[in-house]
Amino acid sequence: MSNRRAIFDSYLIADYSGARSVREQRKHLVVATAWPNHSIALQHLTREGLFQAVTEALMAAEQHGQRLMLGFDFSFSFPFGFFEAAFGSDCTDWGKSIGALYAALGASDVSDPRRWAAACNTRLAERFDLACGPFWGAGFAPQPHKPAFPFAKAGFAERRWVERQPSMHTSKSIFQLGGIGAVGLQSLYGISFLARLRGWALQANIPLFFWPQDGPYPPKEGPLCVEAYPRLYNHGIKSDESDAWACLSWTKSEDEVGALAEWLYFDKKVWQAWGMAREGWVLGVSPKLLEKTPSAGSEYKPALSEQKKTEEAVIDEAGESW
Repeated sequence: MSNRRAIFDSYLIADYSGARSVREQRKHLVVATAWPNHSIALQHLTREGLFQAVTEALMAAEQHGQRLMLGFDFSFSFPFGFFEAAFGSDCTDWGKSIGALYAALGASDVSDPRRWAAACNTRLAERFDLACGPFWGAGFAPQPHKPAFPFAKAGFAERRWVERQPSMHTSKSIFQLGGIGAVGLQSLYGISFLARLRGWALQANIPLFFWPQDGPYPPKEGPLCVEAYPRLYNHGIKSDESDAWACLSWTKSEDEVGALAEWLYFDKKVWQAWGMAREGWVLGVSPKLLEKTPSAGSEYKPALSEQKKTEEAVIDEAGESW
């Protein structure tokens, strides 16, 4: 693969921020970009500024016939079964689920995901006759400390499959909204961001592919959006700037030596069996780690049966293009 041409022409990866104030967003949200014939550049933006930068980059790539890769360092989804447990059987599609979250939060930066999380806690506690919900964290008044939440009884896990892999052992659960290393708040803002971006791309007729939610491997053409985890790539000093730079540098280097495709390829049956269209995956964690289908007692088996026809249709549409 060493002689293969790079798949992408341009890259934009953001070290995201769940800060509420515009000032704090600009301080902590760092965007790394690499355009054709340019070195990596860093820029501080707000979440709204990032949305504008991303849409402009997508339009520019489309106009110039270039291929763009996008990456964001927050959880793109919840553990399999969460949306069904909290909102019912209608939430069996990733796009619809994140769209529902976006509708609840809105595009405004003054919206507060904590209220949504508190409402989810109440809903789940009432539905399963529990004393608490799964969301917690420093600064989260309804539940500042980690509860003994019975995830098995509610029908979903605390962490996604990708977060249970050895290389992801330092990752935090999306249900932790505050405290050192917490990613829950920025993920709630981020998932809403993805839903808005997905809707914008559809209206703009830009075929933005979210991997692996939209299929086991990307098509041959068009922009791609992936989930990143800075600790996989940054082995030096930790900062917002160094994380963004490391994410992009690793991705670009892997692409230039022809190794990136291997990180973006799921076997079709594995992708379907493990619910990757729902949970997602992280670039830099080998998809080959899941080359075992869930056992008959898997927590995912009942929900997966509802998704089988939908996901088979996605596979058929994706074809053998990668």
